[in-house]
Amino acid sequence: MKNSRMQSIYQPIRSSWQWMEGGKWQPLLAVHLIVLLASAAVLTPLSGLIVRSVVAFSGQEALSDTEIASFLLSPGGAVAGMLLGALLLTFAIWGYAALLVPVYAIQTGGRASLAATLARVLACAPSLFRLSLRVMIRYLLIFLPFAAVIGLTYWLLLSGYDINYYLAEKPPEFFAALAIAGVVLVLLGVILIQVTISWFYALPLVLFAHESAKQAKRHSVELSCGQRKSIALCLALWLFGTPVLNMLLTAPLNWLVGWWVPQLADRLPMLALVLGGGLLLNGLLSFVLGFVALSLLAHRNIEMFRDLDLGETLPVVDQAEQNAGHQRVRIPLGDKLLLVLGLLVVMLAGVLCYRWVNTIELKDDVLVIAHRGSSLEAPENTMAAIRSAVEAGSDWVEIDVQETADGKVVVFHDSDFKRVGSNPLTIWDARSEQLPGIDIGSWFDPTFASETTPSLREVLQLCRDKSGVLIELKYYGHDKQLEQRVIDIVEQESMQDQVMVMSLSYPAVQKVRKLRPEWKVGLLSTVAIGDITSLDVDFLGLNSRAATKRLIDRAHRNGIDIFVWTVNDPIDISTMTSRGVDGLITDAPARAFSVLEQRKELNPSERLMLELAHIFGRRSKAIEQ
Repeated sequence: MKNSRMQSIYQPIRSSWQWMEGGKWQPLLAVHLIVLLASAAVLTPLSGLIVRSVVAFSGQEALSDTEIASFLLSPGGAVAGMLLGALLLTFAIWGYAALLVPVYAIQTGGRASLAATLARVLACAPSLFRLSLRVMIRYLLIFLPFAAVIGLTYWLLLSGYDINYYLAEKPPEFFAALAIAGVVLVLLGVILIQVTISWFYALPLVLFAHESAKQAKRHSVELSCGQRKSIALCLALWLFGTPVLNMLLTAPLNWLVGWWVPQLADRLPMLALVLGGGLLLNGLLSFVLGFVALSLLAHRNIEMFRDLDLGETLPVVDQAEQNAGHQRVRIPLGDKLLLVLGLLVVMLAGVLCYRWVNTIELKDDVLVIAHRGSSLEAPENTMAAIRSAVEAGSDWVEIDVQETADGKVVVFHDSDFKRVGSNPLTIWDARSEQLPGIDIGSWFDPTFASETTPSLREVLQLCRDKSGVLIELKYYGHDKQLEQRVIDIVEQESMQDQVMVMSLSYPAVQKVRKLRPEWKVGLLSTVAIGDITSLDVDFLGLNSRAATKRLIDRAHRNGIDIFVWTVNDPIDISTMTSRGVDGLITDAPARAFSVLEQRKELNPSERLMLELAHIFGRRSKAIEQ
């Protein structure tokens, strides 16, 4: 029984691989490359048009974080999201359909040219579009109830307190919510797989059996009934086997390049060549594996379709090629040419990497911003953490501010005290006289049991003439006059030139800008739609994963500084500094200063190693914690 099961898995793979031999992959590669290029040429401007339309519809130049979520949940945002999804799904279906055409031609004794493939796909374009629309609607109708269940689970189990409490403390309801979400996602996956299996023959029926999208969908469901296990095996090998095999193939290469990096620390040109070659081979392996896996799936799809013996199908073989006696039209990719091209590309990659070295900042001009104070040394947003940050020499101290029920501006991050004070009291329900009785330090360490929620005024007085104060305005839907009250306190302390203000809410940032045009204001963002560097801000606070070199350079051209958060690892600190950010928001300011001091002793090759170490899974020893 076990051998028969293994044979059922091995035999289709073996037959498909044998089919790929003998040059049959060449026309498929040509089609695949053209599809990728065409998709990029069409999808990029269309996606950009949809995104720009979304942003224009919102009345802003860019959307960030909370604005994105709010807009996508609106009717206009939902329509835009569905349009973008339909566009991506349509091109994915068309790309796979284009691959099925030459596979079918080869299996039936011919050889489809690019012209014949294009003609067949264009002839079926209306049906292919309608088919992709049906697929998307079906998936969406399946997804929505499951999304509603997950949303209801969140509301029932995780909305009682601030989400940071659940993430930090992980109470029983947190694990219950995870378990429910896990079961829901598994059920969703099973149903989506079942639907995908039932549509397995829809594309061949549209392409080769004259059927409309509606007919193909219904007919495919009937044809797949007795073959669900075989179809599931094909899809599973493609969907799960491809990434696993890709990981197994690239892991040795990543290890080898990672091993070479420190060996070539004093030979910059060779180091650049090795890194460039490693990156190129990594990408090439992933591309080839993806192409081969998709081609094998297409072969098996057509093979099983032809086994159904449905009768007459549309010809897809070039008539001129048939008259020529099925002569092979080979793409000139001989072994020697492949070797020469490979060497040229590796050399080009090395040159580009060598030039990249020159873009790495050699003079570090970056601010160290203590995130909620030195929050690795003391409990966040407490006087102890602020004091530690000031003593470490932080250029700026970042804090979160909110309003209490009686209008006092206090320094606090969460919406309630559940995580840091084991108290469900919310900030907007708390009165200032209650705060001294809530211990917000013991959760971090018992030695900080005396720490309570400080006021903005207390923090300003502590930081005066020592460290600037970066004030983040926090909103949970209960604010009253937060912006004006912050401005009043800062001006009462005469510290206008020692503060900056930022928020996740762009309207709030605009309000501060309107009230005090001379103040330095910024937008805090994790993700964005549109050109975020076109906003009327002085700086952007970005998640470090979003802070690419291109985005940083574009912001600088527009006169906008870039602060990145939250960077605590020495490698990340060095990497962000090399990219040219203006500020490092970190929980460990002392460590950041140590890294910056050590960077003064590093040569360009060592800085390059730090920039690329994470790609190949190796930590450089050039900087120690």
